[in-house]
Amino acid sequence: MQSEQFLENLKLHVPELAVPLIWNLIKDFDFTLTVTNERKTKHGDYRMPLKKGDPHKISVNGTLNPYAFLLTYIHEIAHMHTFEIYGRKVNPHGKEWKRTFRNIAKPFMKKEIWPKDVRIALRQYFINPKASSAGDVNLTRVLRSYDVSNDIHLEDIPAGDVFSMDAKLERLFVKGIKRRTRYLCMEVSTNREYTVHSLAKIYLPN
Repeated sequence: MQSEQFLENLKLHVPELAVPLIWNLIKDFDFTLTVTNERKTKHGDYRMPLKKGDPHKISVNGTLNPYAFLLTYIHEIAHMHTFEIYGRKVNPHGKEWKRTFRNIAKPFMKKEIWPKDVRIALRQYFINPKASSAGDVNLTRVLRSYDVSNDIHLEDIPAGDVFSMDAKLERLFVKGIKRRTRYLCMEVSTNREYTVHSLAKIYLPN
């Protein structure tokens, strides 16, 4: 790993003041970082070494805003630390990972790194961090407010409106009533009902 080039590249994706803190977490590990295109199913990924001598592998979506990228990266680094300590013997998102995640995140909880609303949401999230930050609706909503995009999410439209989950508008749904973090929606062509997360990205017919 060429440390200077790596750190310069990292500044393109995270708040600059977080870079030296990240370096303290990763400098002793043999790993590769891949910044990927957008993946709908996950923000990041950690792959443990398959055999002795192989590097750890971390990937993070390059389309994330700096705060979402940083949180995702710390999440995956926590997996790397957990594997180094416990090996394959523990649940990927069990108590060991949660404890490690909270501990390595503590130095990052500075007002100079996160906006106030993100920092408040993170304090609540770290009480019991989930396998994905997307599982915390409030945190996801706050992080999303820093996106530079024209995305529309299900919670943005009124009940009764028609939408699709894909850009080609191949399947159309009608938004219904809310059930906790999801909406009951009916598929137009089949009248079948589905629950769709309130923060799901959607597309509207013209």
